[in-house]
Amino acid sequence: MLLALTLSLMTKKIPVGRDDYFGIGGVFWGDRAGESRFSTTTAKLSMSYSKRMGGNRKTSNYLVVGAQGGVAQRSIDFLSLRWPNQHDGEGGFDPTKPSGENTLNDNFLFADAEAGLLWFHVSQKNSFYAGAAFHHLNRANQSFFEGEEIIV
Repeated sequence: MLLALTLSLMTKKIPVGRDDYFGIGGVFWGDRAGESRFSTTTAKLSMSYSKRMGGNRKTSNYLVVGAQGGVAQRSIDFLSLRWPNQHDGEGGFDPTKPSGENTLNDNFLFADAEAGLLWFHVSQKNSFYAGAAFHHLNRANQSFFEGEEIIV
């Protein structure tokens, strides 16, 4: 079973001068999947600045710089999982046996940051876009194992 929720909190384009814009927005999303109820919940704030780099009434070139940051929470129900040492080797399973995994963190928070750059050209006939985005800039530890660093 997969349960997902996405909510765009706000998106606002604010004029700066005659042809430039400041953008602000936010997003809140979450999902939960599987018997272990593995879930991720994220809340982020987004900001951008669009600078007109040239053009006339019929064409325009813009350069946009954007950043997004926020927090995320991950959790899992380890008691719903089956571990190798809970199997008896003869096809049987005993959920009362300990899992042997005693250094697990079933719930944690981490910060997340992204940044991007976009150039675009618009005219009455054509539009061209080129850009790049970089995610997980802070390389947060997202491991469920305490003391072990797994970077995604």
